Amino acid sequence: MCLRMRPIGLQFVPSVEPYVDDPRFSESVTKPGSFYSTRAVNCDSPNPSMPCYGPYDEAGKEGVWQDKMLVWPEKKFAFCWVDKNAGTQFNLLLNHLNNVQGQGNRWGGEWWASSHKRLNVDLEAATKEKGWRFGIFVRDPAERFLSAWASKCQVMEEMGKNCLGPRNASTSLPGAVDVFEQAVSSLPAYMNELQKRGSFNSHYDPQNIFCGARRISEYNFVGHLTGNHENVQSQVRAMFEHVAQVPGSHDTFWSHLENIFPKEHIKGHHTSASKKLQSFYRSPDIYKIVTTAYTDDYDHFKLERGHYDEQEH
Repeated sequence: MCLRMRPIGLQFVPSVEPYVDDPRFSESVTKPGSFYSTRAVNCDSPNPSMPCYGPYDEAGKEGVWQDKMLVWPEKKFAFCWVDKNAGTQFNLLLNHLNNVQGQGNRWGGEWWASSHKRLNVDLEAATKEKGWRFGIFVRDPAERFLSAWASKCQVMEEMGKNCLGPRNASTSLPGAVDVFEQAVSSLPAYMNELQKRGSFNSHYDPQNIFCGARRISEYNFVGHLTGNHENVQSQVRAMFEHVAQVPGSHDTFWSHLENIFPKEHIKGHHTSASKKLQSFYRSPDIYKIVTTAYTDDYDHFKLERGHYDEQEH
């Protein structure tokens, strides 16, 4: 006798293998007394469930998140740093090229040391017509949102100042998922506030508005962060080789790149990122709220959404 399997529920299936954040570059290691660690807990936040405005360097005064444009003037290369998209790693790579790594600044050392403003590069004059080339790496928006929430509300990086939703969220299931869904319920209000301000918090703001909301055609290279570490390293290498035009003889840089973006998972860190997404996006309604909030990102960068399959018993 053949027994027919019956559906027992829906399970989320991501469109690509999710990227795994590298714990070596967590913002929780920010130096005491730095910009990140000294901001007021409710700094210019519309309500307690919202994150602080920022972190920023006069964001909005010269274009939305223009301070996130990192530059290597020697080769006229500019990179748009998007928070939660391996931002610390890209800061370190640009710092290495500019020979500014390790220099102290009010943000703690790594971040913004290679920003266009710090290196006195006028972005209005840095154009393709004048020989400048541009790169950016993007990430699945729902995956990026979950990553931001986990680091800011569970790990409580920067003492929770950038948390959206309840702080000190549980790290165990299913309690963590319940709190995450509360955070998602605040996302539409966050986006409404974003529309009023033009920018809000760089960990949750849509990727397409970074670095002055440039058209995708303005970039010479658009990379995608996924869970395929070898592929990610290959993309990063291709961008710096062909777009930034780093010489092959720059041995210290290429060694630095291989260490920062290894081909293999970091020992002791790889967990099933897909299962994590399945757990936190257990509800199609919750997933829809997030993907709707980031519709412009999915459309702008031509990113595929995940889907739900029936589980069978």
